[in-house]
Amino acid sequence: MNANDVKSPFIFPASWERGIILLLCFLAAYHVFIYCAAFPPINNVDESAHFDLAVKYSHGHLPRGMEPRSRETLNYVVIYGSREFLHSPETFPEGKFPPPLWTQPPEKSGRFFWRWLE
Repeated sequence: MNANDVKSPFIFPASWERGIILLLCFLAAYHVFIYCAAFPPINNVDESAHFDLAVKYSHGHLPRGMEPRSRETLNYVVIYGSREFLHSPETFPEGKFPPPLWTQPPEKSGRFFWRWLE
């Protein structure tokens, strides 16, 4: 038996190579598009969890499982969080959203503010 008698596995002709690579790239792009359309990267359900993870990473902490939100994250969420994602305008007085907490004068928001920052 010489080297010419050994059958090699199926090899695509060189002319097919570019087409196969383009097809695989197209399928990958289609997969990413469908996934992003079904699961948008920013939504009201887990945005605070993503922010908490970024805060923990910024301190060099790599969570190894489910952990409660850090105190620093809670401070930011209370001060800069948005109520529009959690409630409808009808749940507030006069049927409209109140201004953000960080825009309120200290006399109006002071007690609420400082309770969370302690």
